[in-house]
Amino acid sequence: MTLHNNPNINEKILRKLHPELLQWAMFCVDFDQDTARDILQQTYLKVLEGRAVFSKQSSLKTWLFSVIRLTALEAFRQNVKPELLLEDHEFDEAEVSEERAFGRDLYAREIIDEALHELSLAQREIIYLAFYKDFSLSEIAEILGVSIGTVRTQYHRAKVRLKILLTEAESKNTLGGSYEEQYS
Repeated sequence: MTLHNNPNINEKILRKLHPELLQWAMFCVDFDQDTARDILQQTYLKVLEGRAVFSKQSSLKTWLFSVIRLTALEAFRQNVKPELLLEDHEFDEAEVSEERAFGRDLYAREIIDEALHELSLAQREIIYLAFYKDFSLSEIAEILGVSIGTVRTQYHRAKVRLKILLTEAESKNTLGGSYEEQYS
């Protein structure tokens, strides 16, 4: 069934994309589930009411990611929730205790998380969209509303910076003793 105010969108496809859209909304609001659901709800309302119209200039998924990001930015600017957008994501205690059994996996995750937070917001968004959501650089440019050149530059800088940060972390781990000595 197509949507009345957005005839290029099929409700069935929206339902199929929902989990990925929710993940992106979570990313855009620093993993606050309630805020992410609010942002996604606002996005769906924009689509249903025709305030955001899909014109097939990109893929539906790319366009929806863009609408979600813009909706999160609008909410941030209006101070709907002061903690909106990426600040420092920290693991909650339940998540940490549950994963302690996995030892090195959690340690690696913490190192990667710390390294990602050393990047700028734009670089984190680009890395997330490229590596976790498999968007092309041109799709990322469209989602973020910037030029492809800007995305290419930020993508390259982010990869270089991550390599440096992860190499430094590995070096510190080697100098600081074994994982078991540090975290036992």
